[in-house]
Amino acid sequence: MPEAEKSGGGYFSGFMMGALIGAAAVFFFGTKKGKRVATLMQQEGVSGLKDLKKLAAEIEVKGETFAKEAQKVTKELEKKAQSGKKELTSKARKQLSYIKKLQAKGRAAAAHYFKIGEIHPD
Repeated sequence: MPEAEKSGGGYFSGFMMGALIGAAAVFFFGTKKGKRVATLMQQEGVSGLKDLKKLAAEIEVKGETFAKEAQKVTKELEKKAQSGKKELTSKARKQLSYIKKLQAKGRAAAAHYFKIGEIHPD
């Protein structure tokens, strides 16, 4: 397909866009009804901007509240983690002590067994 045929659609769509924009400009700036619609849109835009500012303020307040709650929860979790760490350390030390006692008993039993079972060459 030649380049002229490919780009022909681009020219037509550009022409149509220009025509639509021109028609909208004539409507909004050249007619009484268009001017009223433009004024109404402008007023609604200002009103919408005020609503948007209120919404942003509400979101900011809620965000601050959320941040404070998150700090409280974080502190509580840190306390629970510290408490759990102490409890786990205590249990581990008790278990280690028990293992050391078992090891000592095992060594004593092994020493006793090997003394009894010793074969002395005559």
